[in-house]
Amino acid sequence: MAKNIKTTKTTKATKKDQLVRMLRAKTGADAAAVSRKLGWQIHTARAAITGLKKAGYEIAAEKSDPGKPTRYRVIGEPKRAIPSEDAQPAAESADAGRADPERGEVLRAWEEAFGTPPPPYLSVPFMRKALAYDAQCRNHGGLSAATRRALRQVAEGQGVRETTRRVARPGAHLVREWNGRTYQVEVTADGYCMDGRTWRSLSAVARHITGATWSGPRFFGLTDRAGHRR
Repeated sequence: MAKNIKTTKTTKATKKDQLVRMLRAKTGADAAAVSRKLGWQIHTARAAITGLKKAGYEIAAEKSDPGKPTRYRVIGEPKRAIPSEDAQPAAESADAGRADPERGEVLRAWEEAFGTPPPPYLSVPFMRKALAYDAQCRNHGGLSAATRRALRQVAEGQGVRETTRRVARPGAHLVREWNGRTYQVEVTADGYCMDGRTWRSLSAVARHITGATWSGPRFFGLTDRAGHRR
């Protein structure tokens, strides 16, 4: 007589689960380690850690040495709240009778790629585009260093015209004499290097040298007073 044998289905851990396990470790993990372990871009790893914070995890950012990367560690678990029926959003109620059969598949793909659930009410076509872009970044690389630097500068309040104007190509050396000292700046893909330190903008270099606010391209003689290239 055949015996009934119960089989246990093993659920594959999502990348979010793997991320949480990494951050629960005693020493935690830095963004680069998360990126290597889960096959993410660095910016995706940081976004996933931020997503855990939004999901209710209490995460400590620790830096043991000024030269070492920041390590993230879970120090508090999220409180699971049970939503009340009358708190159901109107948009969700309106679509309850016509659920998209593809939505579940896309939601799973999103969590697998980014480690966290997507924000509420993102459309399936939008999520598919985001997933396609993420796959493209993994296979072919994301934005160039110069483009990322320009976007950071705009986010920090610099003008778009100054940020996007290429005043010198990587590999160029800019020389300026100031108060009896000659300064040499090397243009790199990541910014402007002088004395072993890298700045994101030429204006920041000029401010470091003079202690005053200057237009970097003008200070190094690349443009005139009107901002026109020489």
